[in-house]
Amino acid sequence: MDSIGGAAPTANSSFDAFEVLRNEGRAGLESAMAREVNERVARAVPRDQVMADLLSHIRELTAEHVALRNSYNTLVRVVFEECLKDGGTWNAARAFRQGDVTTYGGRPWVCQRANTGSRPGSNDDWRMMEKSEWRR
Repeated sequence: MDSIGGAAPTANSSFDAFEVLRNEGRAGLESAMAREVNERVARAVPRDQVMADLLSHIRELTAEHVALRNSYNTLVRVVFEECLKDGGTWNAARAFRQGDVTTYGGRPWVCQRANTGSRPGSNDDWRMMEKSEWRR
């Protein structure tokens, strides 16, 4: 079994923090780390070594979290820039295509079907975007 961060297990490391975090969440990880400290203290591992190992594990977990967050932000940006086409402010004379995004009434709307003159919110040609969709 890999130790924390995917490195090979050492004499001082007996659990896989990523696996615990994936299966049991943050509370499970905190409990597992507390058990790890208690087990090392019982084996008379020097306190400085226990703390150094735990700090190393926390740094690795933090780096993994940052990498995942950056990947998510990149994906959201690509979706907005490549998949959703900015249609500007809604105008009844403009022809909109499926996937175009426009603003109407101060809110963003996504065109569900190509149309001209169909006011957002008046039928199924438009879907109002959720707040989480338009945050960058």
